Amino acid sequence: MRVGLRTEFGLIEKARHIHNQRRLRDEVLGNELFGDPGWDLMLDLYIAQASGKRVSVTSAAIGSGKPMSTGLRWVKLLIERSLVVREADPYDGRRSYLRLTSSAFDAMEDFLARC
Repeated sequence: MRVGLRTEFGLIEKARHIHNQRRLRDEVLGNELFGDPGWDLMLDLYIAQASGKRVSVTSAAIGSGKPMSTGLRWVKLLIERSLVVREADPYDGRRSYLRLTSSAFDAMEDFLARC
């Protein structure tokens, strides 16, 4: 990981800002009309991964901002599209973690660098 590069250019901060704006919009206007659970999931996973943290499947689904079943459907779709990888927790067989694939992580950084 190029942690120094991300920090230098503030990409994590940009991702957090975008994520916070989306949450504020939902709070003010409601999330019934607006929403993009796939994008919210990718933002959450980027922020976590760039910060050196892991995200469980359950946490990711909740982070989508939609009902759990919708979040889980989006997790599945992102995995099918090779944007996200699911990895078993080596210490707890009941838990799995998600991370962006290398190409998805690089694409997120490219997007954030252009913002």
